[in-house]
Amino acid sequence: MEILLEIYMYIKNEIKKFIMVSKARKKFKELSNIDRNIKKLYEENQNYFEADEKVVAKVMEVDKYSDTSMKELSEFLEYCSEQNK
Repeated sequence: MEILLEIYMYIKNEIKKFIMVSKARKKFKELSNIDRNIKKLYEENQNYFEADEKVVAKVMEVDKYSDTSMKELSEFLEYCSEQNK
């Protein structure tokens, strides 16, 4: 009787492990799909990110008290806006 109980407990524990592993694999598969989708979105929109870095650099170097600098910045932003359309 004890042997049957031990066999039953062993089988029960192995089934639990198998179910937990299969659930974990399913979660990892879902996470890898999300990761792939994020990478794909980044690649599709990479030119916008690069444009944003250029715009930030340009804005940071402009003297806000100089009218000519502000005009140049305005023209640059309009140019970037037209390129991204």
